[in-house]
Amino acid sequence: MAHKSDFEISIYSSKWNKRKSICYWVGFLEGIQSSGYVEKKEIPALYAEAEAFLNLFPDADADDLLQDFQANCHIDDNDLFEQISCIIDQKIEEIAAFEDEKEKDILNRFLGFCSGIICDGTITSLEAQTLFSCFSRQPTLNRHALFNTLKSSFSEILDKSHFETSELQEIYEWLSQLVGDAYWDTGIPNIGRSSPLSSMIYDPSAISLNGKIIVLTGPMRLGTRQYITEKLENLGATVGGRVTQKTNFVVISRNASQNWKTTHFGTKIEKAILLRSSGISIDFMSETALEKLLT
Repeated sequence: MAHKSDFEISIYSSKWNKRKSICYWVGFLEGIQSSGYVEKKEIPALYAEAEAFLNLFPDADADDLLQDFQANCHIDDNDLFEQISCIIDQKIEEIAAFEDEKEKDILNRFLGFCSGIICDGTITSLEAQTLFSCFSRQPTLNRHALFNTLKSSFSEILDKSHFETSELQEIYEWLSQLVGDAYWDTGIPNIGRSSPLSSMIYDPSAISLNGKIIVLTGPMRLGTRQYITEKLENLGATVGGRVTQKTNFVVISRNASQNWKTTHFGTKIEKAILLRSSGISIDFMSETALEKLLT
């Protein structure tokens, strides 16, 4: 079987990264619209997300949206809502033309949708309803441990049409664990950020790495993978290339890798979540915690 050249792999990666980002962008816009209108607090987040998307890949629609914002061209909120609808329709046509990997498209679109819902720092009952309806419309989400946890956590309220304030806050906090804190809280767009995940270790003071197996994910600001591996081995740890039942820690980088399966997590993180859900003890460690251990 012929192996792909480095050039062919590069071309494939570039196309996949663009496709992944388009699916996320569509989902984000759908999340913005899920309340039935564009909320005032969503507009700064929409602008920042469009800018971040445009920084990744040239896109005429995102560029038009930014220019219209800058020129104050929207007559009213309905005008902006219609423009978003047009962008969604055009991008859905692009997604429909993609071949294979449809499951990944659904995952990335859902991640974008979750980011769009919480971008203004709140979640409404209608947004929560729309969120939960995704599981009946997209069975793919039910097959993934990370998303299935969301469904399981709120199984008693899935079919509600109105949610208590405390329930909406719980949903909001869960989504923040999935896609990161809202733009309204951080001033940072969500695309390109890794999932913070629940039970993440941020304080490594009680951790001993001696004899432990560690798997690294994503780009680390501390240095190259080889440099970090050598530092870890000096502390008695073993660095694994993949997640297995013997893995003790999976280190989550602050920024998502462009080559990850989705915009917020890759196959290593997904495998660790799956093993954890089956009772295997694997801990997630933040990049910050790793830096504290190695410096």
